Amino acid sequence: SLYGLDGVLASLERLALSGVTPRKYNIVLVSDHGQSQGATFKQRYGISLEQFVSDHCSGVAMDAPDAESEAWGPVSVFVRQLADQDSVSARVTRRALATKDRDAEPTKGAPELVVIGSGNLGGVWFSEHRTRLSLSDLHALHPGLVEALAAHPGIGFVVVNTEDGPVAIGEAGVHHLATGVVDGVDPLSGFGRDTRADFLRAASFTNAPDIYVNSLYDPVLDEVAAFEELVGCHGGVGGWQTRPMLVYPTAWNLDPTITDDAGRLYGADAVHRQLVQWLRALGQRQGIDDE
Repeated sequence: SLYGLDGVLASLERLALSGVTPRKYNIVLVSDHGQSQGATFKQRYGISLEQFVSDHCSGVAMDAPDAESEAWGPVSVFVRQLADQDSVSARVTRRALATKDRDAEPTKGAPELVVIGSGNLGGVWFSEHRTRLSLSDLHALHPGLVEALAAHPGIGFVVVNTEDGPVAIGEAGVHHLATGVVDGVDPLSGFGRDTRADFLRAASFTNAPDIYVNSLYDPVLDEVAAFEELVGCHGGVGGWQTRPMLVYPTAWNLDPTITDDAGRLYGADAVHRQLVQWLRALGQRQGIDDE
């Protein structure tokens, strides 16, 4: 595939340099992501993410001497502590949710649970609630669910909201995304330096799911476990999927006001602004309001 792409680019370059075109062309290559490989979550564990979530939605009482809850280990302690911190506000939230749900017109055929996989990133929505559920809400309404997800060997971490902002929860630790403070073992370790910023941004979306789920990442095999049946995937973090590419003429420079502290164009917005600036410098944005 790479040889084929290289051949196409060579043809375009020869055409651009031939002098037969009415204007001069510069070639810029953009690849917004790579592909990560690996057997899917269902292939590895014989169950889909949707079925796993559904099976645990009835909840497992944390006070009960349940074998599974004991196997969850440290994550059960972290979830309980975080949930208890928000207990007062959670009760108010749940009362508000209950009132809204009681007054809402029922929607025929609307599922109460929506689980979607985008590569190795999963999203879980409890759509009977009109507002996004916090960790305390989830702990009260579906006890054991967050713990079961975070402790599963095929899952690297989950991201949920708390009163103090979003947190990433792994089998043996919690990463507070707003502050960078880590309790226990950092669940984001090994997933790349941009993971915290990426999920902090994604968790701020108004239509973000109640639970983000990111699969395992095996650094030895460089593999992830997609939540849809794609052995080559992108959507979450882990592996080549988070490695984009931008190739541009060496005579062009990156604007330091757009790049981050490491001199990189971080995120699609920054790439867009840089491309527009280059076009403007070449006289190709005349009469266009970029604001």
